[in-house]
Amino acid sequence: MVIAVICGSGRLVITVICGSGWFAVAVICDNVWLVIAVICGSSILVIAVICANGWLVIAVICGRGWMLIAVICGSDWLVIAVICGSDWLIIAVICGSDWIVITVLFGSGRLVISVICGSGWFVSAVICGSGWLIIAVICVSGWLIIAVICCSGWLIIAVICGSGRLITAVICGSGVW
Repeated sequence: MVIAVICGSGRLVITVICGSGWFAVAVICDNVWLVIAVICGSSILVIAVICANGWLVIAVICGRGWMLIAVICGSDWLVIAVICGSDWLIIAVICGSDWIVITVLFGSGRLVISVICGSGWFVSAVICGSGWLIIAVICVSGWLIIAVICCSGWLIIAVICGSGRLITAVICGSGVW
């Protein structure tokens, strides 16, 4: 179905298209236009809104054991992915240049939790039975810190390089070097 209305020098066009599992509405008025599209199938839903130079896309995909949600708006975007199996779960969140991934594995007496973040730093935590390990890496504006913590022992390596100086510090347990 198409509805077109032309009035004076301006124009307005409304287009409605409906098929098996999808629906689209387009509105054009002078040089400004808006398109809304909705696609809904057995396992996917996509909502797209396009207006002149700006646009927004929301996609939801759901399958057997996984779901993906994507939101895209102009130059900014956000993706949320959830994947769940018999003994594992992954949650990923991506937003612009920043991102975070959370992974949980459970089964055979083990549990692993991993968290990764962008913007100059990285943290990973691993828990397996009674033992655990944490690795943190921070690298921002001229300095680097690496921290490793494993059960009762720990190690920290710090490197600071800025303003013409270099400092290296190694801390291991109760000793400092």
